[in-house]
Amino acid sequence: MLSALRWQPGFETISTPPRAQPGYLRLPVLASPAARRSAMEPAARRLGVMPGYPQPLCDLEPFRQRCLNRDAAFPGSRVLAARLCTLPTHGRLRLRDLERLERWIRIASGR
Repeated sequence: MLSALRWQPGFETISTPPRAQPGYLRLPVLASPAARRSAMEPAARRLGVMPGYPQPLCDLEPFRQRCLNRDAAFPGSRVLAARLCTLPTHGRLRLRDLERLERWIRIASGR
């Protein structure tokens, strides 16, 4: 799935350190605005595609009250809230599921 994502303009994979061997519970990607909207559609949800955070954590009042730098801009948090999507990686994915996910990735990227 990573190789399918790398060639799609609507998605950006998350880089890991050179010697790291990540064990993803879900595969995180940064999606374009159009791909992120597509991730919110019922067809994407049936494939296990999930949009990330509905809003930045810094905008949640209970969290904001405890945050020492509450007046900061939090650009990273805002990028994640706007663009993060996760894809399923569990062991029960069959070849057919992966093919459907790859097709969704191409369609969501506009290709």
